[in-house]
Amino acid sequence: MNKLTRLILKSYLGPFLLTFAIAMIFLIMQFLWKYVDDLMGKGLEWYVIAELLFYASANLVPMALPLAILLSSIMLFGNLGESSELTAMKSSGLSLLRIMRPLTIFIFLLSFAAFLFANYLWPVANMKFRSLIFDIQQQKPSLSLNEKSFYNDIPGYSIRIMEKNKKGDEFKDVLIFDHSEGNVVYKRDIWAEGGSIEQINGGKAMIFHLTNGKIYQEVQPRMVKGGVYPYQKIYFKRANLNFDLSAFQLQRTNVDVYNTHYEMLNMEQLATQEDSLKVEMRRKKEELARNIERRYLLFRKAGSAQDPEIVATGSIIPVLKPNSVDTNLLAATPSKPILQSFEARSREDKKRIVDGALNMARGNVDYLIGRRDEFNGRDEFIQRHRLEWHRKLTLSVACIILFFIGAPLGAIIRKGGLGAPIVASTLLFILYYIISITGEKMAKSGVIDPFWGMWISSIILFPVGFFLTYKSNRDSTLFDLDFYLRILGLKRLKKPKFAANENSSTLQ
Repeated sequence: MNKLTRLILKSYLGPFLLTFAIAMIFLIMQFLWKYVDDLMGKGLEWYVIAELLFYASANLVPMALPLAILLSSIMLFGNLGESSELTAMKSSGLSLLRIMRPLTIFIFLLSFAAFLFANYLWPVANMKFRSLIFDIQQQKPSLSLNEKSFYNDIPGYSIRIMEKNKKGDEFKDVLIFDHSEGNVVYKRDIWAEGGSIEQINGGKAMIFHLTNGKIYQEVQPRMVKGGVYPYQKIYFKRANLNFDLSAFQLQRTNVDVYNTHYEMLNMEQLATQEDSLKVEMRRKKEELARNIERRYLLFRKAGSAQDPEIVATGSIIPVLKPNSVDTNLLAATPSKPILQSFEARSREDKKRIVDGALNMARGNVDYLIGRRDEFNGRDEFIQRHRLEWHRKLTLSVACIILFFIGAPLGAIIRKGGLGAPIVASTLLFILYYIISITGEKMAKSGVIDPFWGMWISSIILFPVGFFLTYKSNRDSTLFDLDFYLRILGLKRLKKPKFAANENSSTLQ
């Protein structure tokens, strides 16, 4: 490795890691803002939140990595151009492509690693993230008793307190309505002057210690209005009430429940499952065709074009080939013309037959509409598998294309730091993101093929990268303001220079 290669790689890795970390931080903050309602008030342990953020960060890499490559490329070559290092390299006979060669090899290796990540690690992280966030969303908020309000999150109980101490574990004027199913009495209301709570078994259970209170309870349910049933009123100085708090603990579900979802599969698994879905859909369509053939089609025997029905209507119903249908259906065809048999019936029979036929037709239409919607849903599900299959590849290609946009763009604008590079990279990445999201949504809705939906951003941006690389390699004046001013016959406005003694002369 020569000195130029070490210089380029060393100058690139710093901005790349910095921009990648900044992008990840901003995306994680966006994630927290999105799920803040699901996380707050649940009493989650720090390691649970850390695990959730770890899996979420793995899902954010496909957004942060292309942005970091684009921004760091613009920063590096902008700094080299601004400090005239790029000019010195070119004056020594090195082209831009030769200067970019070490980074090109690095970006290709990084893109291959991104493909391995998207194909193998991303599905696993996505599966664990979906499982954990679902468990957190299903968990009830932590126990929190507020003054002068009823707390109803404990199943079967409604608790109201009037006052509590600063620690929140001692209360005054406690009222509890007990409607739990395990209660031996039908209904029980408890009032106490004071009380305190104590959690046991690692927070899975709670004891409510009550002092100086009363218990009002009905022993049996009221079966008949106006009947007389037992009623009890109990006074106590001390009483303990046990509560089950297992619903407030995080219950971890088995992640294998999600392992067949298309977002949790690699490319090989997606291809296998897509083939299985296509075979199943083909079988369903063949089954529907046979069902329609058996139940809804009327077949006319061959050679019956002179039947009185055809002569009367003046039209011939299309006849299927005898070998293409069931011969039993042909044998069961009535020998007497249908219209002649219908005309011979009474008016009431005709009305009954017509109403029955209309109801049958409406039922058949509803049935076919339902099957059509089923096939549309199955086809959309297959398209989602194709989308995910292409998604595994688009990340790697996007990294390469954005590098070949950022590197020549930085060499052209020749501005380093975090000013112009951030503006340029942000605008380009927003364009890339909008095109990608638009194509993906169009593919999901069935407007375009999944291939075009996932690759449309790369197809559009590839010519941009090729054009910028070509222009920069030939030292084009694409973004040289003086060049365009000379074409228009204008002069660039410059800040006027004043003599150093002009201001001091007024003091004499």
